[in-house]
Amino acid sequence: RLVGSEMCIRDSLISLYFGGSIMENNLNADILDKITKTCTCKSISRAKIKESIKNGAHTVDEVSKDTGACTGSCHGFRCKSKIEDLIRDYSK
Repeated sequence: RLVGSEMCIRDSLISLYFGGSIMENNLNADILDKITKTCTCKSISRAKIKESIKNGAHTVDEVSKDTGACTGSCHGFRCKSKIEDLIRDYSK
């Protein structure tokens, strides 16, 4: 399972192979982030999770308080590991 930067690298290589540009790929990645739901119970997009991390959330609890992720019917069972992966990949 690819996450974060691995997906971006893979998508860049695919795009370049088929004649696309990295700029087009970044646009496609942004669109995918907006439509990909990290927390399916609360319909919270990967873009919203990444924005929370960019704004300083460094733990799942902080992301949860900021976005509402992990507060749905599964209580984070389905999304917690995805959020942890995003935190690891996008925290600076």
